[in-house]
Amino acid sequence: MITVNRSHKAAGRRLIYTNKNGLLEIPSGPSWLFRKKLPFTSPLLATVLREPFRARSQLEDESIYSFFSRRLSKEVADYVVDPFCRGVYAGSAHALSIRSCFSSLHGYERNHGSLIKGMLMSKNAHESNNALVRRAKDEKWMLFTFRGGLETLAIALGDALTKNGVKVHMNAPCTGVKFTGNGAQVFAGGSVHNVDRVVSTLRSDVLADVLEDQSEMSKHLRDIPHVTAGVVNLEYSGDVLPSEYSQAFGYLVPSHQASKILGVVFDSSVFPEHSREDMNTSTRLTVMLGGYWFEDIFGQEFEESEVTNAALSAVEEQLRIRKNPVHCSTMVLKKCIPQYILGHHSVLDAVHGCISERNLPITLLGSSYNGVSVNDCIHNSVSLNF
Repeated sequence: MITVNRSHKAAGRRLIYTNKNGLLEIPSGPSWLFRKKLPFTSPLLATVLREPFRARSQLEDESIYSFFSRRLSKEVADYVVDPFCRGVYAGSAHALSIRSCFSSLHGYERNHGSLIKGMLMSKNAHESNNALVRRAKDEKWMLFTFRGGLETLAIALGDALTKNGVKVHMNAPCTGVKFTGNGAQVFAGGSVHNVDRVVSTLRSDVLADVLEDQSEMSKHLRDIPHVTAGVVNLEYSGDVLPSEYSQAFGYLVPSHQASKILGVVFDSSVFPEHSREDMNTSTRLTVMLGGYWFEDIFGQEFEESEVTNAALSAVEEQLRIRKNPVHCSTMVLKKCIPQYILGHHSVLDAVHGCISERNLPITLLGSSYNGVSVNDCIHNSVSLNF
């Protein structure tokens, strides 16, 4: 495992890109409270001091953008929150739900009337007994990966299941799930499997398509939208990043700026351990495109080369990299990131209501429901109780 903690110079330095000012650093320490720095028009101290006195919302849910504009400022929402939502969810802060995406912050306001008060009163409220979680907290991890990439995790999970006597059927897509009086029948790979309980990590709309005789539940599952994202991996010989920003995590582009990309991760700066041994120095970048805006930019019918060219053009314009990459790989990941839009919690209530009313032996896991990250999926799985 490769871990990155808060002292890592590159990982802790986050940037945004604006058409007018180029690359800009976003708040990362106390100095931002007392000094005016672009893109902000004034120091952030007054914004922070006013927060505890903001009126508490009576809304059941609201957009992430509205929440942070109201509690902090429009500038914070525009230049910090908006790009953050594009980086994590490939989504729009104007459409995503504060209650479902940032439930703890929503709870701080609801229970304490303030984000600052809530954070102070909730500190260390959720201690974990898991040794790895405790280690991550003690060592102040920000990021982690594996020397063989994240597929290492999937391979290890498969090996662990097999060693525990679990039968793993590969290349056997599920085509149907039918609930019976004492369990369920799962149709997969041309075979029928009689099981006591189904644990589904399928994307919500895919699960909706394979459920039999559950039209109401399927309807609610299809109410969870997913977006398509383009990912372009680039490698250049030598150190080609602007010298003043070579030690940074990367940058995100706010949605109100004119750009076809969501952002760029400086992989070689954050995880130099993954650099190829056969090159003295190289720069590795990951360019993210589309998401909530994919069809607006590329349309429903597109060529993969259009995604590649958009990434290369953005890197040339925004990072001033004029040379050709020695390696370029493009993937378009269809419906890969769920969008917890306004009312997502009500959709989940309706889905779980169907399961409860019919006493269906099914448990829902995966990124469509209660967290999109790998960490969220692991946490939800470990916390599972039948």
